[in-house]
Amino acid sequence: MNYNQSTCRERLSALFRKDQLIFEGPDLSEVLENSYGIERQITGVVYPQSTKEVQDLVRLASELSLPLYPISRGMNQGYGDRLPVEDGQLIVDLQRMQAIRRYNPDGGIVTLEPGVTQKQLFDFLRSKQAPFWMDATGAGSASSIIGNTLEGGFGHTPLGNRRRQILDLEVVLGDGTLLNTGIFPSCGPNLSGLFVQSNFGIITAMSMSLMPVPSAFASYVIRVGESQQLGRLIEALGKLKQRGLIRSVPHVGNAVRTLMTTMDFATTWNSSEILTNEAAVKILSRPLLKVGPWNALGALYGSRAEVAESRACLRRAVRRMGNIDFFNDLKIGAILGLAAIPGLASVGLVKAVRRNAVALKELHLLMQGVPCNMPTDKIHWRVNRSQDLGLFWVAPTMTPAAEEIERLLSITSPLFKKHGFEMPITISLIEPFRAIGVFSIGFNKNIPAEKERARALYHELWEAVNNNGFEPYRCGVQSMSKIRYAPERAHALELIKAALDPAGIISPGRYGIKK
Repeated sequence: MNYNQSTCRERLSALFRKDQLIFEGPDLSEVLENSYGIERQITGVVYPQSTKEVQDLVRLASELSLPLYPISRGMNQGYGDRLPVEDGQLIVDLQRMQAIRRYNPDGGIVTLEPGVTQKQLFDFLRSKQAPFWMDATGAGSASSIIGNTLEGGFGHTPLGNRRRQILDLEVVLGDGTLLNTGIFPSCGPNLSGLFVQSNFGIITAMSMSLMPVPSAFASYVIRVGESQQLGRLIEALGKLKQRGLIRSVPHVGNAVRTLMTTMDFATTWNSSEILTNEAAVKILSRPLLKVGPWNALGALYGSRAEVAESRACLRRAVRRMGNIDFFNDLKIGAILGLAAIPGLASVGLVKAVRRNAVALKELHLLMQGVPCNMPTDKIHWRVNRSQDLGLFWVAPTMTPAAEEIERLLSITSPLFKKHGFEMPITISLIEPFRAIGVFSIGFNKNIPAEKERARALYHELWEAVNNNGFEPYRCGVQSMSKIRYAPERAHALELIKAALDPAGIISPGRYGIKK
């Protein structure tokens, strides 16, 4: 787009206070820091504090042909952080819009602005002594609930498929018009889904569902003894989910993923060697808390009778492929108490048991809607300084069938070996008919050779999974131009973009959608 930068700065400065704008200097450099290690040229950053300010900004941008890139808080690690898809855009950071506008204690509905974090909603519900849990993800306590939801994010609870929890959106369209998509069932089409992973408007509020606190809760860990059993395990979990015996989102990770989520990189390990899954099993396994080549984490919710029935069915379903342990607050507390006994706490083996139990407790609480920083705190792993962190995520979707999962791993494993990286992977069962795999590529972005190897792996991995029919669930900013929509779908998206954002100023190129 063609626009006059000095005119834009002048007009923006007339519309916003000085402390709401960044055009240059170290603050701008900080905004542009990213885990990809790539550069973007941007016009600046603006921090609106109300829906009206967003409307005024959009009208001005339309007049000036100034492209905008809205973010909620910008914690999009592994997918581009705060970076826009293309150069020349003005980042619209909505983190100062932090109101929890409404809470309906009868219906279990809450209405949030984009800057509201997981911790803020959790603290709000606790202050109200609300009989509800929120869904929480491993994105960290400071991450935006709206931001994660609009990227198609998912959590762990029965509300884990966040696309399904959107009840109403307040959206500023490309001409400054304010749209409320409405709560359904109601008359006419439900428009809310149009604004997930798209660029048709700027979301300034969202109403979403909460979950009644169940009378019974138990988390579980399933250890698969052989990697060959992975596909059968996910198939079994899918069937239980289809029958309603599992309502949450089970996450199945390999031992490398489990280790990276729960432990810092140990200086005693040979940093030049790639950590294998077999080595990770040996490092992690301790008395009371064993780890397998693949480990499923999930939870059961409901009445005591419902949870008891689900426990029995789950145990029967997995008994020939692995071991299962169930946990409640008392059991985890007992393990932690045992590891804290004077005289034992300093013993190496007991310290390792305690470390595993602390990690399990964090995840146990996460499945009760308690935000957790452990996965984000450990994300650096091999990198000691946060400014060195390089991270790519590739997230293919699949049907939860054994042959599909085996085919995916047969494609991806050789590529990680070829380029010399560990392969941490989680497969999450979002719906009985749909699973998502998340592969991590971690590297030091300030070591040029390592960064190039990581980029080469990323691009080869992206092409391999896409060419073999595994469509991405989510996309990083550097790959959005590669998204391949069916021609008729691409045409429909272009028509919607032209109708809702006539000047094409909102996030040009996001998820491959252009006017």
